[in-house]
Amino acid sequence: MVFVDESALSLIPYNAKTWAPVGKTPVLIHQGRWPKVSAIGGITPRGRLYLKVRKGSIRGPQVIAFLKHLQRHIRRRPI
Repeated sequence: MVFVDESALSLIPYNAKTWAPVGKTPVLIHQGRWPKVSAIGGITPRGRLYLKVRKGSIRGPQVIAFLKHLQRHIRRRPI
């Protein structure tokens, strides 16, 4: 058994200040994309840790590749 999770981290902290006249809602406009790093990992009940980190997003193909990686490195038969 392996517990698997995925997460993404932005490399630019979100820190914005704005102002607007009284009664007007401030509007923040941003351009472009911020770089991010994504990680997918798994941990076994015995505490063995498996981790993959990559630039950009983790999508279906990366999840499948990670699960195949786990199959190659974990000798026990999956339940």
